[in-house]
Order: sequence, then structure tokens, then C-alpha cells
Amino acid sequence: MISNYGSFSQFNLNKSIAGNNGPFDAKTNEGWGANAYLNAKSGGFSYTKETTTGNTISGANNKNFSLDSAFAFSEMTLKTTDGKAGNSDGKVSLNEFNKGSGTSLGSILDVDGDGFIGRSELTSYYLFTDSLDGSIDGNVNQNAGSVFNVLATIAPETIKNMLKGNNDQIKASDAEFKLTAPIIDGSKGPYKSRVPEGNVGGADLESLGANAGYEAARTNKNNLLFTDVQYLYKNPSLGPNGVLSKESGLAYETEMLKVQDRNCDGKVSIYENKLSGGTAVDINEDGFISAGELLAETMIWDKNNDGKITYEERLYGKKLSQSDDYSTKVKQSYDDNKISDAENTFQMPEKTNTNADFMQKLFELIMQLLGLNIAK
Repeated sequence: MISNYGSFSQFNLNKSIAGNNGPFDAKTNEGWGANAYLNAKSGGFSYTKETTTGNTISGANNKNFSLDSAFAFSEMTLKTTDGKAGNSDGKVSLNEFNKGSGTSLGSILDVDGDGFIGRSELTSYYLFTDSLDGSIDGNVNQNAGSVFNVLATIAPETIKNMLKGNNDQIKASDAEFKLTAPIIDGSKGPYKSRVPEGNVGGADLESLGANAGYEAARTNKNNLLFTDVQYLYKNPSLGPNGVLSKESGLAYETEMLKVQDRNCDGKVSIYENKLSGGTAVDINEDGFISAGELLAETMIWDKNNDGKITYEERLYGKKLSQSDDYSTKVKQSYDDNKISDAENTFQMPEKTNTNADFMQKLFELIMQLLGLNIAK
């Protein structure tokens, strides 16, 4: 199995970890498969499930198993391999695959000979490995990887031809497959809900941004990594295509900063930001990170400037943050987007759900009781 960001691992098959929990919609076959990958870190693993809908493949006891779940599992594997062992270009070369997996099996899995490991090719591997115990049941046992390695060493061309046979059967279904990322769009939260489409006068873009930030800040980090987040919202009253509202972004970042405020003093120091895994730049050098400074950083991560941050853009941003001129780029973003002007007039919207205020104050009280006064 390829887990985390691409290492072949042996597991004790104590249980098959299913895809019922996670950021993707587990009611769909593809959502289940994507969640299954995120959960497959210990114990045995399941990469597909029994189903009567969508693209299927025959398995044990005349049951049908979901190809869409398997495709999603494979896509998540390749995404993380490309992001952490590769160059984040949306493809996984043989070198990247071998580096991420800690093996030299890339050339065997590359049945079409294009120099890359595709989704259907990796799915073919999972199907083949699953079948080594006699039939496809959606699970890979602890010995499957070892057996495959031995067979691939003894008879590499034979195994490659068998994988190619699997790939030929499923590549048409693979071509039609699409995994849709979960999204945080500001439509739910303690602030004013999204207004009906077309009701421009009632649009509260700051509330949408605040809701998105509220939800994103409280989402498990690993789940958030694969979730698209709309952090800027267009104001359709400013032209036919709309203009992205920096105020909505400031509301989003204000909520994001709240969970970084470890000593609950209403400010986030550089130290607190780094403790939270942040890479923000203190543009005015006052020792604290403002919503505007955080927004300037998020905007340079947003490669296509659509106001939404995706998995690929998060990886891009993290790598960008390691560059020598990162501070300069963030400062340029702050100036070019005139974020200072927006900060000077910005006000957070009011919450309509007072329960959220109560929970926030309770959280702050617990932090204070625990003595987590760690800001510097």
C-alpha cells in the first residue's frame, strides 16, 4: 500500500479501515475511496467497497466492487506523492514514485511506458495485489505487498503484462472519472448566511468570508489540506465579472487567526503563528501578525487568483515559503493589493449565532486555566 505520501508499507491486518469518515462525501463511492486513503495509516486497509452503483468490477462471491472508490484512493495516493516527493506538477514520474514509495517498482507499474504512474495504472496494482489471496474483496492483506515484490523480481515482464491487462479493462472508466474536492464556501457558520442568488443588495461578503474562516479554522488540518476553501468573494455590483472583496478576505483571516491566539489576548504573535505551523510575514515588524498580513500571504498562494485555495495551491505556497525572497513577495502582495487601505476601514460583521460566541469564550477560558500563556 502507498500511505501518507507514498511509502509502501506493511500492515497488521487487525481491521480494514473504511472511508466513512473524512472530508469527502462518504455517501458517494469516490468520496468513500478518498476518505479511505486518508484513514489508511495503521492496521489493514480497504481501497474500495461493495456497491451496486457506478463503475464496478467483479469480485469475491459474485459481488461488485466500486472502481470509482479505487480510482479515488489511487488519485489521493498520487496527489500526496506528487506533493511531498515530487514537484507538484500534477503528475508522478517514475523517479518521484520510486522516491515516494521507497521501491524501484515504478517501471513495472508504468504499463503504458510514458514515464509516469497514472491513476488507472496504480489502481491496476491495487486490484492485482488484492487478488493475490484468491479474489478481489476490496482489502489488501499484510503479505500482499511482499508477495507482489517477490513476483515482480522473479518475473517482471509477466507481472507487467498482467497489470497491463487490468489497466486495459479499466482505463475507459478511468478517463471518465473525476474526484471533486470538498469545499468550504461560507454558506454555513455563525455569521449571516449566503443570500439568494441575484440578491446583490443583500450580499454580505464579509460574513461569507468570516463563515469560511470560522469553519476552516476548526477543521482537522489533514482534512483541510484536501478541502477547497473560498477565502475571497466577488462583489457582482462592481462589474459583470465581479471584483474580489478584500474585506471578505480580512474577515476570513480574522477567524483563522483566532485559533492561533494561544494566550487569548486578542493578538497573534509571530511565535504563536509559527507554533500553529504558519509562515506569515510580519510586514510592519511590530511582532504580531494581522489579518491583512495573513491575507497578503494567502493571495500569493492563490496561483490563479480565483479567491479559492486548493490542495495544489497549499503545496505550492508551502514550497514558496521556503524561498529566500518570500518576505519580499508577501510584502509586494500587501502593497499591490492595497490591503492596508482595506484594513483601515474594515469591521468584522456581527454573529447571528450567539452559541458560537459562548463556545469561543469557553475555549478561551479553558486555555487560560491551562496556563497556555506562551506568546512572545
